[in-house]
Amino acid sequence: MISSYQIVTTILQSGERFPLLISRDSGLPDFNSTAFTLQKMRSRGLASNTIEQALRSIEILLLFLDQHDIDLEARFREGRTLTMGEVEALHRMCQIPKQQIAKLPVNNSRVDSKIVSIDRVLRAAPPRPDSVSNSTVSIRLTYSGRFKQQRSLWDTLHPGRSWAEKCVPNAISPKAVMERVEAFLEGKLVPVRTTIEIVTEDD
Repeated sequence: MISSYQIVTTILQSGERFPLLISRDSGLPDFNSTAFTLQKMRSRGLASNTIEQALRSIEILLLFLDQHDIDLEARFREGRTLTMGEVEALHRMCQIPKQQIAKLPVNNSRVDSKIVSIDRVLRAAPPRPDSVSNSTVSIRLTYSGRFKQQRSLWDTLHPGRSWAEKCVPNAISPKAVMERVEAFLEGKLVPVRTTIEIVTEDD
């Protein structure tokens, strides 16, 4: 699986170095990753090396979405996110060195979303390539999550925090959140479920 992206560092008139994630197909910067780094990283004065590190993590997320034929934006419009199986598969990809990821075969099959025994998965899994350090895995997953982070339930009900307004709207509507709150105040049993659990249940 050859990467469809490359990172190019541009030098602005001020002398500032600003990395961009470029699509090899179009030769243009990826819009979403550029907006993310401008709004949430460059505006905070973070170093170009830190921005490049974030873009490399986002690149792995985009490669994962391409490999499994996942349209994340379409899912968000439908109020859906990654399934538990897909999150686990993404975690496994984040453990692989970048040069090894480029050698992975394209696999457009749907990742099983059902929760299964971890022992069974590990026994059935093929030998894993050399792994990166835990800190690298953490960085990759952190930026993959922040890249298209959904707005929290608190910010869904209490708009106003500027950074939260830049997040993707939560799949759970304000009306649904209020119904849960009212049911709780009435003494009813309200299950606490994450968005991922809800999506997995719907699947």
